[in-house]
Amino acid sequence: MSKETCVRFYTTGTATIPVHFPNGMTICQWCPYLRWHDGLRRHQCALTNEFLPYPFDCRGNECPVIFSKEDDNYELDC
Repeated sequence: MSKETCVRFYTTGTATIPVHFPNGMTICQWCPYLRWHDGLRRHQCALTNEFLPYPFDCRGNECPVIFSKEDDNYELDC
């Protein structure tokens, strides 16, 4: 009997989780999935692995968080 040592296929699922931002400031700075890498000296999103050059000013281009129109009142100039 041989051991199976490779991945034959992946099953993909989708998770919906709430992400809370204080005072309507919907920028990466306040997201719990923002990570700082000392070795790289930059911020990265733990959800998308996108490197974030301006996490204190705007959201990343690949941000998966969806807001309703009335909840997304914070101005994003990035």
